[in-house]
Formats: sequence, C-alpha cells, structure tokens
Amino acid sequence: MASGALPPGFPPIEIDGEYYWDGGLYSNTPLEYVLDYSPRRSRLTFQVDVFQPAGWLPTNLDETSKREKDIRFASRTQSCTDAARDKHHVRHAINELHKLLPREIANTEEAARLYELGCVTEMDIVQLLYRPSEPEGYAKDYEFSRPSMERRWRQGLSDAQGALRASPWLAPMPKELGVRVFNMDEDFPAENVADRPNLSHKADAAVAERTAKTPSTLAEA
Repeated sequence: MASGALPPGFPPIEIDGEYYWDGGLYSNTPLEYVLDYSPRRSRLTFQVDVFQPAGWLPTNLDETSKREKDIRFASRTQSCTDAARDKHHVRHAINELHKLLPREIANTEEAARLYELGCVTEMDIVQLLYRPSEPEGYAKDYEFSRPSMERRWRQGLSDAQGALRASPWLAPMPKELGVRVFNMDEDFPAENVADRPNLSHKADAAVAERTAKTPSTLAEA
C-alpha cells in the first residue's frame, strides 16, 4: 500500500512504527540501488520514465501543474543517471590506475584501499521515455483509468520492441567506459520507433516548437 500512497490523495502508510509515502517522492527511478547491488555484476538495465524533460509550454494553471511535475521528476531521473554513470567511470579509472602503480606502491595499505573502490563490471542502461501525444493534465501521476493505462501500455510495448530490435548494447563496450546510456529517441534508428506516438508526429508544428524545458535540457540545446 505504501508504494501507491501518493499525497495529497492518500495518507502515509504505517510500517513497523514508521510512516511511508510512495518512494517516488524521493527517487522516481532509484537506479543507484540496481547498479550498486552487492555482489556487483555486469548488468543490462531498462529504465522507464513517465515524466518528460521537454514538453508543451503551459498556457493555464492546469498545464502549469502538469509541467511542474514533469520537470521535477524528470530532472531527478537524469541527475541520478548521470551520477551513477560518473561514479562507475571512476571505479573503472581506479582499476586501470592500480595496474600502473609501481610494485612498492601497489603493495601498500593505501593502494589496497584504493583498489577496493575499483570495479571491472560493465553497465548498459536503456532509457525508455513516455511521450504523450497530447497534454494529460495535472492528474497524470495518479490518473489510472483503463483508457489511460491502455494507451501507455501500447506505447511501452512499442518502445520495448524498438529497443530490442536495435539492441545497441550487444556491441562491445569501449575499453575506456564502464557505463553506456542508450536513449530511446537519440540512439535507436528511426525505423524502429516510427510507429510510436510522439510530439513531432502528433502535434501541430507550431505547438512542437513551443516547448518548456528543464534547465538540463536548455543547457544542451
């Protein structure tokens, strides 16, 4: 019950004397727990995000509330992914550096502690981003009607099939990398996602240009 307790519609759920709301309030996609799970092994991880870093420019309070949720949760997802990627790159760098140390240094206690922080596992992260074909309103994070869920299921199935057809993670991992992040819209061939509803295919061109972005998206533009 706690995993579905979203305020203000639902109260927190008591578990062993502690009160819990939906974990998405803290981290909507807790990727770090997957990548850091012990014992750490090379993994292929699919990360599904239902909040968009870019979208329509709001024109009223209802659209503003919806856009605020997208920006808040999508920014958190991207920052968690970036942090996990950078941390694992450092682990690989530590492992490569340890190989270059002179024997007298490599055998020291300090070098041993450094080596424990290194890692040779390889991580591939596939990001699947839900992009609605029309504005969904401020209730999108708790609107679970049958038509809404079926629309999202259809798009999710299309995205997953496109990702599996492309399978870019099957290519060898470059030696200098410990993590690769594949974005559904940026890394996969267009023919694999042509049947997926998105802003550019469904919306008027003038509306498509009128987008509100997160700070991270603006920095890349």
